[in-house]
Amino acid sequence: MIFKSQLRRQAILNCFLMWIPGIIIAGVGSTYFNAGFIEILAMMAGLCALGIVYWILHSLVQWLAFIIFGRRVSRRYIYDYLIMNQYPAPNDDEPSAEEYFLSVVKNRELDPELRIKAAAEVGAFAAYTGAFERQRLSKISQAAKRAIKDYRLWLVNEIKSDEISGPIAQK
Repeated sequence: MIFKSQLRRQAILNCFLMWIPGIIIAGVGSTYFNAGFIEILAMMAGLCALGIVYWILHSLVQWLAFIIFGRRVSRRYIYDYLIMNQYPAPNDDEPSAEEYFLSVVKNRELDPELRIKAAAEVGAFAAYTGAFERQRLSKISQAAKRAIKDYRLWLVNEIKSDEISGPIAQK
């Protein structure tokens, strides 16, 4: 609760701090053009609209870059991480990556070191949620969910190959 309220206060402060350059630019522009209060408000509205357009374009470019390049790389990185640390097989009904890592944390039969690593992943998801980084969280969640599906398929193939090689090795 304490961290959540601090993050909320930080977001509000950042919002107000983002207005300061606009106010300064509008003040300088109104002084330069000998404008009145209405013109200052019009300049502020124009700067606000320009900022919104920039934010939208920036978000679209970021998503496009992620879809074209980053998703595959992120998915592969998470997939390799799961294999390297030998995470347990995920259930078929796990709806999200966060819930998968949370189930690993709660599983008392697993190695404590693995559970700590899974707790760090759950903490990363929570940090992005708390820091109002919804787009980044969405990107990571998409990549992690697909990586977990790929990891499940890899584990199934490993089990099948062990079953096939077992009888051959016995002959």
